[in-house]
Amino acid sequence: MAILAHEGCPELETIGARDYVFPEPSELVEDTAKVQAVKKSFLHKFWKVSGREMVREAARQRLEAVKRAQEAAKDIVEEGVHPEDISSGSGASPPEDSATGGSQV
Repeated sequence: MAILAHEGCPELETIGARDYVFPEPSELVEDTAKVQAVKKSFLHKFWKVSGREMVREAARQRLEAVKRAQEAAKDIVEEGVHPEDISSGSGASPPEDSATGGSQV
C-alpha cells in the first residue's frame, strides 16, 4: 500500500476504506484477460530484445571467469605445485613445539 501511495494511486483511498468490498473473481475476468495480454506482450517484447541479451552477457562473463580459473589451475599444475603444498591454515596441523615434540595448541 505504501508503494501505491508513493506513486499517487488514485484508487488507494477507495480500496483502503474499511467498508470497501473487493470484487469477486468472476467480476474481474475481463480485467484479468487484459492484464494477461499486456503481460504476454511485455514478456515477448522485453525478453526477445533485452532479456536474452542480458542473459547472454551474464553467461559470457561467467564462462570467461571459469576459463580464467581453469587457466590458473592449469598453470599451478604445470609448475608442479600440488594443492596439499598450499597451506592456507585450513585443515593444516598445528606447528610442533620443539621443546616437547607435541603440538603448540
